[in-house]
Amino acid sequence: MAAEVNTSPSFSAGVPHSLFQTDVYGPSIVRSRNNYAIGAGGNEFIINSIVDSKQPINVVVGWNPQ
Repeated sequence: MAAEVNTSPSFSAGVPHSLFQTDVYGPSIVRSRNNYAIGAGGNEFIINSIVDSKQPINVVVGWNPQ
């Protein structure tokens, strides 16, 4: 969600609107966990969501970042 914000002469916020649609994973068991993270610059989102995909998952073992 996003809303226009004005701070002068006093604080006021506009009507919130959706930035994008998500299918956030959130059964009652995981509601205490964060279902998203915002990147350091505030321009990226990582969202824990359900994806209907048959893409393979690649697991890299013994990876050395150097």
